[in-house]
Amino acid sequence: MDYWLHRVFAQEPELSVPLLERGILTIGFNEVAQQSTIDADKDALKVILKNRYGWTGNKLGVNAGVLWRFLHEFKIGDFVVVPTVKAAAFGIFEILETAKPIECLPPYKLNFLNATVVSGQGIVRNGNTAELGFFVKVRAVTNYDSSPFVPSDKKFLGKILSNTGLLTNISLNDL
Repeated sequence: MDYWLHRVFAQEPELSVPLLERGILTIGFNEVAQQSTIDADKDALKVILKNRYGWTGNKLGVNAGVLWRFLHEFKIGDFVVVPTVKAAAFGIFEILETAKPIECLPPYKLNFLNATVVSGQGIVRNGNTAELGFFVKVRAVTNYDSSPFVPSDKKFLGKILSNTGLLTNISLNDL
């Protein structure tokens, strides 16, 4: 079992946060959201990202690492700490399933958001395609006033939770 930090509030928060509250943890990369991306090895994943986004060097390496962790290193039974904006609160979630392209998200999961899954586009809301490409099913471990997010006193992982310059996801195993 591993422990992870994963930030969802930078990517489509009006969609990613309500989805997370209903057991769906997301990440971006909508433009490469296909099973073939999940099936790619690390080198092939870098080629996919370079060809689609034009990234090279450190930017390519960082983004490939972020996506690789989400797709391959997040395992069933792992725990993910998800901070809110400015680390005002955080939730802890257990991973229940492996990563899937966003197009595999059951349509009823989006009904409350007035959004739909459109083949070849991903999530579409108000005529706009959302930058959410992949998801994993999760279960909230924390609960506070019917919310999976617990207020943070900034002492618990304060610097890590609030540092927006860090990666989207990192291992917390060594803390």
